[in-house]
Amino acid sequence: MDEDKEKNFIKGDNTSESPAAKSDKAKGSSRSFIVFLCVLGGILLFSVIFGLATNNLKGVMGTVGSIALALLVLLVMITVHEFGHYTAGKLLGFGITEFALGFGPAIYRKLRKNGEYFSVRALPIGGFCAFEGEDETSDSPTAFNNRKPWQRIIVLVAGATMNFLLALVIIVMLFGIYGQSLLAAFEVRPDTAYSAEYSLEAGDVIVKLNGKSVYLQTDMIGALKGGKEGEVVPVRVYRNGELREIKVTLRSDVTAENSTDMSGVSRALGIAQLIYIADVKEGSPFMKGDAIFRERSFDYKIDVDDENGNYLKENRIYDSAGLYGYLKNHSAGDEVKLWIFRNGDYYPLSFTLGEGIDGATAETVYDFLGIKSVEYQDRWTTSSARLGFFGTLGGTFVYAFKIAGTIFTVLGELITGALGLKAMGGTVTTIVMTSQAIRVGGFRFLLEIAAYIGVNLAVFNLLPLPALDGSRVVFTLIEMIFRKPVPKKIEAVIHAVGLVLLLGFAVTVDLLHLF
Repeated sequence: MDEDKEKNFIKGDNTSESPAAKSDKAKGSSRSFIVFLCVLGGILLFSVIFGLATNNLKGVMGTVGSIALALLVLLVMITVHEFGHYTAGKLLGFGITEFALGFGPAIYRKLRKNGEYFSVRALPIGGFCAFEGEDETSDSPTAFNNRKPWQRIIVLVAGATMNFLLALVIIVMLFGIYGQSLLAAFEVRPDTAYSAEYSLEAGDVIVKLNGKSVYLQTDMIGALKGGKEGEVVPVRVYRNGELREIKVTLRSDVTAENSTDMSGVSRALGIAQLIYIADVKEGSPFMKGDAIFRERSFDYKIDVDDENGNYLKENRIYDSAGLYGYLKNHSAGDEVKLWIFRNGDYYPLSFTLGEGIDGATAETVYDFLGIKSVEYQDRWTTSSARLGFFGTLGGTFVYAFKIAGTIFTVLGELITGALGLKAMGGTVTTIVMTSQAIRVGGFRFLLEIAAYIGVNLAVFNLLPLPALDGSRVVFTLIEMIFRKPVPKKIEAVIHAVGLVLLLGFAVTVDLLHLF
């Protein structure tokens, strides 16, 4: 037996492919590639047709581009995860059969000189690193399950470790280029009951709240939750570019149903709100998506943007009571004029007031105007603060660990029922939200969402849930403690059932977001 044949025999590849088999494999690869091109071409064709039909080709193609970037972010994160497994496995002498980018049928597949396959697959939403003897019994000393337990644990946690390290690099880039993202008061509701000396001002950037540094919204909730109306709290802000220590009187008790509920904090700090119309009845003067802004008591030569900014001096409408208070000064048949936001711009809305305003109240005024439902949006915006070299490095770790902490908080609230399933998202939701963030904030938001995905992948994969790396670590620890592995068939069934449940959960939460 010559040397080349002997190597093939040792690897278990002692068969040669017939010309017919090679031809069938080539045809299979060609079919996979054709399917991939057809799907891609269909998406692009649909996008062009939809863009032309809606006279918004640029917007639609921009959406397609942002979705493509979102897919790329997800693919990079998963590839880095699998590369962590691969690198640790190679360094520790594990046998590896294939490293794949994506899932589904292979578009490209090549056998490398070391006996490992490298493949690119049709669906760019995943990837895998297949180890020899990972899910079955093998006599090979390099098989996954024949390696020492501590070596297997290192390989299993290497994927999450790589995700976390990449997230740290991304956060350093984010803080270094743009600075730390912070919440800023876009509009503060004036109220004579509270001294201006003890109030936020529009433009104030929140750095520290009630003695706690602010990195995420959850920090603000944690800093003020349980606070009482009239309580005075210290706040560190950037005001007009200057770092200042101020005091703020809370305008209401601070309650929060869960870690995503910022409404109580906003009310207490006096943050103004916009009334967004979520749904309307037929015949309503409003449209779905309108936002009620101000009274419009005067006529201007330039309605939408008066050159003197006179419309800004008119009374702002913050809630149903303010809207009712303006309408009750009119009679049936009068013309009512409002400034609203429509399609992202100021719009001068005029309509004739119908019969029945005398019988309306602040609680029924929306129904009177044909508005089925509204949503209140707090008037926050985002700003950034430069941290300096050492501040950037220190802030990077704090920020990353705070993101990780929110994952455990959300999971706990899901278990207790404080949060609904809609707070979670599957693969489709992740892609959609990432693409939306990219369209709104460009490269900065791309870095922010990539950091979130990286930390989330790291933490989630180490949870002790069947089919995840954390569960495999648990089974390996059981083997180390009892000096005997759990039967592979039982473990395989547990992981298979867990995978089905996880996929079902991901699909369910995606459908909840869709409908």
